[in-house]
Amino acid sequence: MRIRRILLPFILSATFLTPAAIADSTHAPSGIDVASWQGNIDWASVNQSQEFAFVKATEGLGYQNPQYTTDIQQSRTNGLIVGAYHYARPGTDPVAQAAEFAAAYNAHPQDLPPVMDLEQTDGLNPDQLQAWTRTFLGETERLTGRKPIVYTYRYFWQQDMANTTEFNRYPLWLAAYQNDVPGQLPGGWDQMAFWQRADDGRVSGIHTPVDMNLFNGTPSQLNGFSGYGGVLTPGETVATGFDLGASSKELIAALLAAVGALGILPADQAGALAQQLGGAAGLEGDVAGALGGLVKQLDGNLPVGDLQAMAQGNYTIGDLLLLLNAAGHQVP
Repeated sequence: MRIRRILLPFILSATFLTPAAIADSTHAPSGIDVASWQGNIDWASVNQSQEFAFVKATEGLGYQNPQYTTDIQQSRTNGLIVGAYHYARPGTDPVAQAAEFAAAYNAHPQDLPPVMDLEQTDGLNPDQLQAWTRTFLGETERLTGRKPIVYTYRYFWQQDMANTTEFNRYPLWLAAYQNDVPGQLPGGWDQMAFWQRADDGRVSGIHTPVDMNLFNGTPSQLNGFSGYGGVLTPGETVATGFDLGASSKELIAALLAAVGALGILPADQAGALAQQLGGAAGLEGDVAGALGGLVKQLDGNLPVGDLQAMAQGNYTIGDLLLLLNAAGHQVP
């Protein structure tokens, strides 16, 4: 769901099954989430393979996706179940952000609840971030009349939100790039509502890679968001190939060794880094190359503190990709 400096066009397309195959294997409705960088979308074609779509509405303060109105209207007109999300920037006022998001959300018919996409701290500590989140979710619920969905990924919630269980009354949309349905959920949640399983799916009608999601419920539950849970079985395999659910420990060690104590790698050495990663962590060449590209697009400045913390936990290669993508986020 991030606006990336670099795409990973060859990792997950080879790893995950097609949307139709996954939907058939799990009976879980498949959907996408989009932002402005997807450009003009043929929503009639999208409807041939997808059942729902989340459209980015706003980010922080003062930004509204220029494609939002078109995409939210056209996706619904063409038969998809639709919702909208806000990319949270906790460095600015949560009340004002909620007001801007709610205004955009309320301006169009919505089938799904509003979504708070939380993957940045903007320098807030866990207590401050929890307070910000509490205010934003409360204001969004008050202004829209609907309980928001929380989008996040496991490392962020456990590390930057101190794995608080305060917010598990809200539906969870978990980003986790792996072959098996996630079983270990953060924050005391016992069910996911949505699972973002990949960030570079290919869907007819969209000319760029796109985030792919599964709804943990039945089609009838999705329609009106009347309930969820019990369709995606933890540990169920929905994909084959290289497993981004494997441990990231060796890979993080190789990254930290490559960049040294300062955590900085000259951008022109990214190619050599890719070879080092492949050899040190036993990665497939495409995965190692993509990670080297991410480091290059970060200008060689890695989030060393986060990498060190991630290495101490039980996190996956997919979690690492989510961390590096968030570190390189830019508003379109």
